[in-house]
Amino acid sequence: MQPRLDSEELLFIENVISENIGKNITIVRNEENDKNYKLKIGNKDLLGTERKQMELSTGEQNFISLAFELLYARHSDKEYIIMDDPISSFDSVYKNKIAFCIINFLENKKQVILTHNTDLIRLLGVQLNNCFNLYILNNVEDGENGFIPVSEKEKKLLINLHELIALFQNKGNELMGAIHDKKQFLMSMIPFMRGYCPYHFGS
Repeated sequence: MQPRLDSEELLFIENVISENIGKNITIVRNEENDKNYKLKIGNKDLLGTERKQMELSTGEQNFISLAFELLYARHSDKEYIIMDDPISSFDSVYKNKIAFCIINFLENKKQVILTHNTDLIRLLGVQLNNCFNLYILNNVEDGENGFIPVSEKEKKLLINLHELIALFQNKGNELMGAIHDKKQFLMSMIPFMRGYCPYHFGS
């Protein structure tokens, strides 16, 4: 069922899209059915136009599509909105814009976001402080499995690189107190060391 949008909401999404893609998008209500809308750049219709003929990049087109999906979800009668890695198909330019839309479009909805991307977690925190609880999905033999809550301290380490570096500096022997299994800790650090210390290996 298509939602009926009031004029204020139409103006809001029109402004969000235009500001974020840097082009003036106009949303016009269809005279025959007030639940249908036309998207225009200048006098050119976007809906019904082949993607190759649009004066929009793939990223711009995807951003418009996701913005309307979030607006549709805003009007859903469901209590929870579930998203699966909503920034996965976007480059770094659009990631923060998507986080903005998630926060502002779904402010009155409970959200479950599945992601492996710490960029999204970080950006949501920047958009609205303490706006989420974080869980790690674990599924290993003979381990604690399911959705495991991440503590506030662990969340800071995951989101803020400077917090992690401060822990690695081991002031007050805090790092050694946090390690429960030295072998597993060293194994988990291999990707981190490759990413941040590429020139110290093999030299």
